Amino acid sequence: MKKTDTTRKCIVTGNILEKEKFLSFCVGPDNEIIPDFKKKLSGKGVYVSNSKLLLAKAVETNVFAKALKKRVRPAVALTEMVENILRHNALGAVSLSRKAGNFVCGLDKVLEAIKK
Repeated sequence: MKKTDTTRKCIVTGNILEKEKFLSFCVGPDNEIIPDFKKKLSGKGVYVSNSKLLLAKAVETNVFAKALKKRVRPAVALTEMVENILRHNALGAVSLSRKAGNFVCGLDKVLEAIKK
């Protein structure tokens, strides 16, 4: 697959996928790598496949520095920071869905909603 406007390359595996399937990071203050999931921070971004193991490998080997071609270091406890942000975003989506009346839980209710 060729790299296009909507695809990005994982700095750990080299896989090229849609950019929505990656965790996005950029260089923050003090040359620290920080998460940029809303893709609003300035600067060059790097992408890691959406996997805790691959993120841990990226932090351990600091492939961020190689991909950005400059001296950077991952933020302290980057993997925990990413996990907390993703958990918060998921809970926010569930809460919003529940408030909109679209959230269904319980086997019978789910089966009924699937039939509709």
